Amino acid sequence: MKNGKINLRKLNDNEKDYKLLEKWYQEEEIYLHFEQKKLTYEEVKKKYLPRTAEDAKIPVFMIEYDNIPVGIIQYQLINDENKKLYNITIDNCYEIDIFIGEVKLHNKGIGRNSINIITNYLFQKKKANLLVMCPLKENKNAIKCYENCGFKIKDFFKTENTIGKTQEFVLMVK
Repeated sequence: MKNGKINLRKLNDNEKDYKLLEKWYQEEEIYLHFEQKKLTYEEVKKKYLPRTAEDAKIPVFMIEYDNIPVGIIQYQLINDENKKLYNITIDNCYEIDIFIGEVKLHNKGIGRNSINIITNYLFQKKKANLLVMCPLKENKNAIKCYENCGFKIKDFFKTENTIGKTQEFVLMVK
C-alpha cells in the first residue's frame, strides 16, 4: 500500500525488521505510549513473529518513508471482549495501532498519511463498519493526529495496560 513517499509493507520475519523494532522500543517516547516497557530482541521476535504469517490475526506493516523504515502500523478485528469494553454493538469493526519509531520524524505527517492509507484499505477491502483507535489519555499528540485523520472521541475507559497497570485510554472512532 503506497501513497506518495509513504509505503506500507508487510513486516518481514527477518533480523533487520526485528532489530529496528528493538531499537524503537528503547525510545522512551515510544514504549511509554505503546508497550509500557522496553522490549528485548527476543521479546520483539516472540511478539511479532506470529504477525508475519500470511493469515495473521494482527497483520503488521512497516511504514517506509522514502524507502526507509520509520515505524509500524497494525490492525485487528475487534473481538467480543473489546466490543464490550468499547460499548460497540456492530460487527466488522477494526482497531488500528501505530507508532513512528524514528522520533526525529514525529510531526511530519507520516503517521497521518499511514493511518489514512490503512483506513482506506479497511473500509474498501475489508468492508469495515467502524474503525477504532485507543491512545492513552495523556498522549495528546496521538489524539490530535487521529482527529486530523477523521477519528472522533467517543468515550474514555480504564483498563490494564500491557504491564498490568490501570491507565485511562481514549476511545476514538471513525
